[in-house]
Amino acid sequence: MRFPRMLLGAALIFWGWMVELPLAGLALAFLFEGPHWLNLRWDFGEKAYVRAWSLSVTAMLLTAFVLWMNGVEPETVREFVSWMPLFLMSVQFTQAYGFAHTIPLNTFSYFSRKKMALDRELGMNPVSQRIPFTPVYFVTTLLFSAAGRNAYDAFFFIGLLVLTAWCLWVCSQLRMRQKRRLLVGLVLMSSLAATTQWGLLRAHELLMNQGGGDRMSSSQSTQWHRSNTNIGHVGKIKQSSEIFWRLWHENGPAPDLLMTASYNQYFPSGHWRYEPPDGNSQEMDFKGLAAVGRADRGENAADDEKLYRTTGELSVGQEDRWDLPRFRMVGAVKTDSLLPLPGSLYSLYVNAQELEYNSIGSVRITPRHAVVEAVARWDGDFDRDGVPFERQGRDTESIDRNIPRQEREVLREVVDQLGIRGIPLDEKIAALRLYFYRNFRYSTYLRIQNRLNEKWQAEQKSDRYRTMTGRDSLLAQFLLEEKSGHCEYFATATTLLLRESGENARYCVGFSVQERNPKTGEYVLRGTHAHAWCRVWNAATRRWINVDTTPPSWIQTEVGMSGWRRDFLDAWQRMRENFTIWRTQPENKAMVITTLSVLGVAVAAWVIYRLWQTRTRGPHATQRKSWQRRMTPLLELERWLVKKIGPRPPGMPYSQWVKKIDPLVDAQLLTEAISLHNQLRYDPAEPTAEAENRLREICGMVRKRG
Repeated sequence: MRFPRMLLGAALIFWGWMVELPLAGLALAFLFEGPHWLNLRWDFGEKAYVRAWSLSVTAMLLTAFVLWMNGVEPETVREFVSWMPLFLMSVQFTQAYGFAHTIPLNTFSYFSRKKMALDRELGMNPVSQRIPFTPVYFVTTLLFSAAGRNAYDAFFFIGLLVLTAWCLWVCSQLRMRQKRRLLVGLVLMSSLAATTQWGLLRAHELLMNQGGGDRMSSSQSTQWHRSNTNIGHVGKIKQSSEIFWRLWHENGPAPDLLMTASYNQYFPSGHWRYEPPDGNSQEMDFKGLAAVGRADRGENAADDEKLYRTTGELSVGQEDRWDLPRFRMVGAVKTDSLLPLPGSLYSLYVNAQELEYNSIGSVRITPRHAVVEAVARWDGDFDRDGVPFERQGRDTESIDRNIPRQEREVLREVVDQLGIRGIPLDEKIAALRLYFYRNFRYSTYLRIQNRLNEKWQAEQKSDRYRTMTGRDSLLAQFLLEEKSGHCEYFATATTLLLRESGENARYCVGFSVQERNPKTGEYVLRGTHAHAWCRVWNAATRRWINVDTTPPSWIQTEVGMSGWRRDFLDAWQRMRENFTIWRTQPENKAMVITTLSVLGVAVAAWVIYRLWQTRTRGPHATQRKSWQRRMTPLLELERWLVKKIGPRPPGMPYSQWVKKIDPLVDAQLLTEAISLHNQLRYDPAEPTAEAENRLREICGMVRKRG
């Protein structure tokens, strides 16, 4: 059965609309509906089908490689599969413009083709199963249109139903009454499906609204608005050995700590949160990093170029001071990724679509490319996290000095024990470092929550019931009894102890810069180098100071994966990131585009030349295709004949098989029927209505006599 006219074209236009490639969808629709009007055909053989499939597979692999080099995300996978009709267009071309209306099934299997070739060498005569590829291409087009950006539109569901109903109505071999029943069923199923889709969309919106502003993409390991620490976590903490960033110091020393995010409000449940000043929402508190000298460029400024960005105020010419320490950094990023930068960031030389920071110094990026290369200058005249917040409204103290009520008793006890009230800030920091270094140990195996549970169970067994106090919190258990924990325990305790002693302090997370390749001078920031520490405000210098009280032994504890496997993964990641950086440099873009264009044009020209050399034109092309597919009334009688004389043996001509009914039917009448059948089916001339009507009359007489 021939595939209905215009149905595949309509499906391709629908696909182009869904995936936001309307011109591509329209072009494919014209290309594959063209055989209905064009008399251009090719006599494709098995090798041509295999080459078309190989071309499709090559296009898929090359596209997947390029997308993978740019970083794999859920959006990347969706984009890749949505291009499937483009990938398979070469196979569909051989089906649409070839004489045969089917293609061998083993076209899609290398091993099946090898087995068939081996069978032929052994003298066997294997027969390849053949399938019409146009229906497969039609279903593929509908299926992968669901991966388009517009698939959430209500018209997607309507279009899908219309195309499906069209296909079933035209292709089904049913009588009119049965088609009406099919139509009623489709209407009922469509109504049920539409109602279900509406309900799911409403439920999704309800859940998203209940989530509020705290929702964040799971792809972000560090969130700018909230830090879910391992405080209260039980068991072994495992960090990834994957490289997140690479650094090269170009002037001065390399920084010890690079801050990714900072937070100012602690909750006894074990997490920190960022609270903006003046009642602002967390999102509205973000503002763009000023591009130094951008206004002087006027309308000639390029959109895709590196610019100097800063959180302070710099005059033109001061953004690239050579006396300041600076380093170059390279790393893979996603939308709204947070950048690890020194707290005293001076300027950042980077190509980014958007760069923003909030009031406590978290810098997030909307990148132009999957890998970012930047040059950071630091240790200048200002800090990126601003000054401490003032008291807000009825608050008795700044949020940078806030201590949860539940924790105050234990913190006051420790501060009084250390005697760090009313002494200079540097002495407070020295006392805290000495306190934690001497009395605490670093551990990645956490059991504080278990100890608290055991204590409560023991008290309940001895019938001792009491109200929970501040001495039962996770932080109190760490300070008073366990005295062992992860860096997040040390950073949280230090921040709150400094606040209790009268200082403005914040909790921050980021990376410790420690692993350096002596041959290349490259520093790497792995997941095992992720760290937490405290930043305290020095009122005398009006600057923030990093305070890290985690025992230095943590560096030897966090080793992660090592050996050849890590070296191989590191080398592969470096190669991928370096290639992406090279490819996205403005001076290399023209060369890349030119090279790819030349290769693409050369391949297209070669394919077009080969097709042009093997084309077939004129009436013969359309006639050959038409008589190969022409049905006759005698062929329509095949099911009835099977019941009378049995199935037709393989290889037996149809006319010879029909003669088996000779004892039941007049031989002269049967001979006339076979003659008319051969004329209608194989004669290149246009069939006459008289011959077809006469054959239909004879077939009716045959059925009555049989």
